Amino acid sequence: MGLDSTVVYPIVDLKLRNPHPFPVVIHAKTDGLKLTIQLLGAGRPTKVTFAREVLDTKPWPRKVEEDPKLTGNLVRVKQHGIKGFRVKRTRTVTFEDGRKKVESNIDTYPPTTEIYAVPPGFDESKLPPLPTDEDTDASSSSSKPAVAATDAAPVATDVTYVDAPGAHAPTTAQKAPEKSLTLTR
Repeated sequence: MGLDSTVVYPIVDLKLRNPHPFPVVIHAKTDGLKLTIQLLGAGRPTKVTFAREVLDTKPWPRKVEEDPKLTGNLVRVKQHGIKGFRVKRTRTVTFEDGRKKVESNIDTYPPTTEIYAVPPGFDESKLPPLPTDEDTDASSSSSKPAVAATDAAPVATDVTYVDAPGAHAPTTAQKAPEKSLTLTR
């Protein structure tokens, strides 16, 4: 988060300009789902530092849908909830002569709605509690998402949670990202 890029064709168009007095070559290659891009030139005229700080988090909402194909206490997790984030990102460019250029802005990542499919007439109080603002506080590294099929035991022990096809649990980085992160190139 905060260090990602966006491609929105044709609205956002990446344009590069070589500000250096020497040629720059761009090498790009893919390996499976990994993209590697190298900028090669006569030297490394600048040092670039990227920093990200999680400023705030927001709990996710829940949507419950009745599914007549489900019976008993079987609950299908159609989509896991992921908290939203507000992050400050800063890019610092340090030139050879010591000058620095600092750019900073705030990015917002909205929460992802948790979606459960339940049998008709299911008692929704058996579902795990939704996180609160305190649970998703950015300063707390112990915040945990609501219980899902792959997490700790739910509040109601007689409920069976099954992930729907395509549903996947949040990654560790989505559950509890590092509050601060700095990369230097």
